[in-house]
Amino acid sequence: MTEPLEPLAERAVAGDRGALEALCRALQGPIYRLAQRMLGHPDDAEDCAQEILVVVVTHLAQYRGEARLLTWVYTIATRHLLRARAARAELRAMPIDDLAQAIDSGLALTRDAVGLAEGEARVLARDVQRTCTQAMLMCLTRDERIALVLAELLGATDAVGAEICEIAPDAFRQRLARARAKLRPVLEERCGLVEPARPCRCTRQVVAKQRAGLRLPVYRDPVGGEVDRASEQLGGLRRLGSVLGVEPPPEPPASLWARLAARCPDLIG
Repeated sequence: MTEPLEPLAERAVAGDRGALEALCRALQGPIYRLAQRMLGHPDDAEDCAQEILVVVVTHLAQYRGEARLLTWVYTIATRHLLRARAARAELRAMPIDDLAQAIDSGLALTRDAVGLAEGEARVLARDVQRTCTQAMLMCLTRDERIALVLAELLGATDAVGAEICEIAPDAFRQRLARARAKLRPVLEERCGLVEPARPCRCTRQVVAKQRAGLRLPVYRDPVGGEVDRASEQLGGLRRLGSVLGVEPPPEPPASLWARLAARCPDLIG
């Protein structure tokens, strides 16, 4: 983010529509990415991100500055996402043991795999990483999922994570411990990103999917410009950040801004 959020919020509350638009444009990426990680599908994430942004815009005057603005926004977003109806990705989520078996099947298909061209491997492996990590997140309950995303992807401390989830720090740590324990069969026993000695590599799973005739998903990536770093507002990434945090992170679709402007025409033109 090129400009601190708090001064933008102060000017927006004072009636500066330009500041409000700049604030919403800065927030839509972090909110959309949080929603996508929680809900697992771009359309569900777009719907929820729009609803969250409307709540932020219409309640901005209630921000009192006790915490960083992004922490306040994530608290609103978390509350909304924990109440949201079941997303389509959640309805078809598989148990973690079944995901581990799917990974093992891919490894079995690729014992003789040769490397892909470097550029192709990098792009396709990134998409496999997104798909795999999203599948892992869908194996968790929503409470566990939000705790893991806040701590590992956004780098929130236990105190900040607890504040966002509106629970005690001990309860936040317990949710996070449960999430990590559930993912251990995949991450610590198989994932080469976590432990280089482990067998699974994203490029290897690319070959497995190609041999199985599966299409890789197409993700929305930024065309250019500076990629937003929401984690800078909360703290540094932790151990799983390199696994969950795929670069470049998915950008919100243009339709999200159009829908927000339609919902709040008197505020955002």
